[in-house]
Amino acid sequence: MKINKDKILMGFDTNPITSLSISGTHTGTITLNRNVTVHKLHTYPCTGTGGHTESVRIYGNGINESASWGGYAEDGDTITFDSSFTLEEGKTYSYVIETGSYPQIHHTDNLSTPAGFITCSEFRDVNGKRYSDWIPAIRLT
Repeated sequence: MKINKDKILMGFDTNPITSLSISGTHTGTITLNRNVTVHKLHTYPCTGTGGHTESVRIYGNGINESASWGGYAEDGDTITFDSSFTLEEGKTYSYVIETGSYPQIHHTDNLSTPAGFITCSEFRDVNGKRYSDWIPAIRLT
């Protein structure tokens, strides 16, 4: 897979990883080391699955943005927000991401990226089991 370095520099990307997963609800925080303008959230699916995000909410520090999945019609791995918004450098934002099918997962409670870091407060799978080290593989652009 060829990585577009300009795209990564403009957004927040946990990068894909090959790891087993299940659908459920992720909560945690994102803290950035530069401003990132967000219009879309892309979810990296596990190979051969329809792994995607059903809904996302990013909030805190004056931000309260939500978006829902539109189905597999166009780009089933991506959710588009109604309007773009900017997450600011040095501020921490909370997220709630509800995933469907089999998204790729980073099995850690804290993940550093070139744009900042993301944490996992809790992941509750569709069966009700709770974890504290499941971060979804996503890209905010």
